[in-house]
Amino acid sequence: MRYRQASPGLRWQAPHPQHVHHLCVVRMADRDEFRRRVPFGTALHYQRALTQQPAYRRFVRAPCPEAERWAAECVSLPCFPELTDEEIEAVCRALQ
Repeated sequence: MRYRQASPGLRWQAPHPQHVHHLCVVRMADRDEFRRRVPFGTALHYQRALTQQPAYRRFVRAPCPEAERWAAECVSLPCFPELTDEEIEAVCRALQ
């Protein structure tokens, strides 16, 4: 993917041969600042770890710090078939 090539130093989801790539998620410690400054839309698909979901609170037996860190840092980048080459390049520039 071009985003990964443009910014290999970012913390990406681990590659997997059967990944369907319906989302493009990256971890950013400064996620909110990044989202404010970029000229394109982003999303927060996983704002809470399962252990933080109100409906599952009664089932939590122990904290899941790695999942909770992921939830606090992940941001979904534009990823859909209609993206133009220019839009992809704009995202790549913002990631550098």
